[in-house]
Amino acid sequence: MQRDLDSLNLSTRTSNRLKSFGIDSVASLLDLYYSDSNFIKHIRQLGAKGYEEITSAITKLQQNSFNTNDISGLEQQKQTLENKSKNIDAEIRALEDAIKKLNAEKAKCETQIRTTNAVLKAKQNESKTK
Repeated sequence: MQRDLDSLNLSTRTSNRLKSFGIDSVASLLDLYYSDSNFIKHIRQLGAKGYEEITSAITKLQQNSFNTNDISGLEQQKQTLENKSKNIDAEIRALEDAIKKLNAEKAKCETQIRTTNAVLKAKQNESKTK
């Protein structure tokens, strides 16, 4: 059973801001939080009070999740964390690939610099001998 956002006792404004952002349940709030903890900053027209309400609710949910006998809730949290871990692994692989490409590009630049320096020295030596 998915818990409704109303169970978090957020202010109406904060609840409406979350819903306008596409978050309609506690599960969707936690999924988004675990995949991108900075998502709150991207919610339009959410002030400091709303930000505090949401972060406080998430903290309480995290604390309570380990004090519950609700196996399905724990399984859902486990799945969410596993998904977040997979996403992080994918981001790491993408960054590693980007680093390899940048290192290859850097090596090309360094080769071009050496070639340019050699040509420049040759030209300078030619002009000195004339």
